[in-house]
Amino acid sequence: NLKYNEGMYSNLDKILKQGSENQLCLCTENDIHHYMKNNNIDSLSVICSFYRMEMIFIIDSKYRINNITDILNMINRKKREGKIFKLGILDEKHSSHFDAIKVLNCMNIDKNTEGFQIVEFPSMRELIHKFDNNEVDFIYLTTTSKNKYIIELLKKNFFNIVGLSGIMDNLFRANF
Repeated sequence: NLKYNEGMYSNLDKILKQGSENQLCLCTENDIHHYMKNNNIDSLSVICSFYRMEMIFIIDSKYRINNITDILNMINRKKREGKIFKLGILDEKHSSHFDAIKVLNCMNIDKNTEGFQIVEFPSMRELIHKFDNNEVDFIYLTTTSKNKYIIELLKKNFFNIVGLSGIMDNLFRANF
């Protein structure tokens, strides 16, 4: 029986709660590591598959943000102005959520950072929709380069895609 779940991270939780030895789920290496670190698991077998995932911020081009330093400067500017720079991320059912928290940690940002707010969404579709309707200022995703939602978004608007260069390598390696 093939079942679709809400996110790759939630796949692990569901398979372990069902208790069957003969189940298979898709998840990322970071999911396995995070789940095993936070749960006592002795009955999980792993098949490893490699595919390219990108860790990116997508930002409306009106902000003229081209790198990590520009993101940090915008948060500080919003703080000085008494405003909020809103980041949209996927919720805890998704691998991207945990990656986002780690990336923000490398940038010395968390939910308590002044001038900054994290808004969580239950699905990629809703995240992209809210971003497209200017309900969040930028989004973070760990995704493949062929993400259909991003491709459609880029067909109708201009956005800047910012990778993670600029985060100190030693901090990044310590978190991932």
